Amino acid sequence: GNNDERGESARFGHAHRVTAFPMFRLLLVVLWLSLLQVHVDGQQTIQLVGNNDERGEYGVQATLGPFSVTLQIDTGSSGISIYATSCQTCPPQRKAYDPSASNTSEPIACYSKCSECDDNVCGYSMDFGFYEYSAGRLFSEVLGFKDSNIISKIQIGVVDKTIEWFQQTSYQGQLGLAPPVNNSLFQFPLANIFDQNKTSECFALCLKNHSGTLSIGVDPESYPNATWAPYIPAEFGYGVVLGQLGVNGTILSRLSSDNINGKLGYAIVDSGTKFLALPTKAFRAFADQLSLQCGTPDYELTGVCKIAPGKGLTGGYCFDIPEKNFALYPPLNIKFAGTNNFLSVASTSYLVSQKDSSGKVVRCLGIVDSGGRERTVLGQVFFQSYSIVFDLEGQRLGFMPQNTTC
Repeated sequence: GNNDERGESARFGHAHRVTAFPMFRLLLVVLWLSLLQVHVDGQQTIQLVGNNDERGEYGVQATLGPFSVTLQIDTGSSGISIYATSCQTCPPQRKAYDPSASNTSEPIACYSKCSECDDNVCGYSMDFGFYEYSAGRLFSEVLGFKDSNIISKIQIGVVDKTIEWFQQTSYQGQLGLAPPVNNSLFQFPLANIFDQNKTSECFALCLKNHSGTLSIGVDPESYPNATWAPYIPAEFGYGVVLGQLGVNGTILSRLSSDNINGKLGYAIVDSGTKFLALPTKAFRAFADQLSLQCGTPDYELTGVCKIAPGKGLTGGYCFDIPEKNFALYPPLNIKFAGTNNFLSVASTSYLVSQKDSSGKVVRCLGIVDSGGRERTVLGQVFFQSYSIVFDLEGQRLGFMPQNTTC
């Protein structure tokens, strides 16, 4: 769920562990496996750090073996990646993990789908199809979370090199919460967490402006008032088929599952993306609806009215907008296929804060044109209005007004 377009062409499946290791490591692994049999009673709620300002990232404080790290929460990718301390091209402040210094780390042995093989350790690479942007080695490791008794043995990708412009996250790594599609790069860490901790296959995510929660093992039936929509496997995470987009009773787009192959008919739910992105035609229709508010004294929207073409909020410019005026900006209404009601994204969510060059806090439009990608992405702007329950067993997503759930 980075703001940049993803591409993952390297593939691998289930790997075989290296079995030749010292007796003390064998004893440690046996101890960890016994710990993993402990049943976690009910829902576990873990506090998140981060915010929707500036870069827009939320992370979970975790442990990988003996190392304390912060991992970006991302529903738009699958797997765990972590910057190696030995990485020469990684940002120095983010290099956090050394597998050789962990007694619970085990290398994944080479097999047919490894991109390379060095000293019988499986290597991987990630690319956009025409150049590589990240590469590393695969290990299994023990994952834990701060202030939680969840413990899991999972597979991780240890990043050994990355190109300079690619910054996957400002944290030390990333926790991908989406199921893998086809031959995706990483194994699905949540499958291990659910299985080893004996919890329900369901989690909930709440992202407030400057905090959040990740709840694991929730009971989906405890949310009777949620708006439920089935999800489909998407290229970058969870896809939900769209029905309609509207503003002030005006329908911007009518979409259907017939358009799924063209990417217009579904939205990607992506906590790793800051903005809410609309296909070009829908974005222009939304911009037109904002402009229609102009012309009366009560609806002189800052950044919209009396602004030169291309120089307003919809052109990517930011303005000093008092919070008392937020109510003048109309909500964006979203309806998913098969549901009966619209979900409203209010201006309090889509007018995002950012500091200008002088350090002053200004407001920018958090609804953007997806451009040539022609897809809808429900990023953190959407999460500011709704908490989401991810029911993997039922293959559905539940949407609830954030003020009623976290």
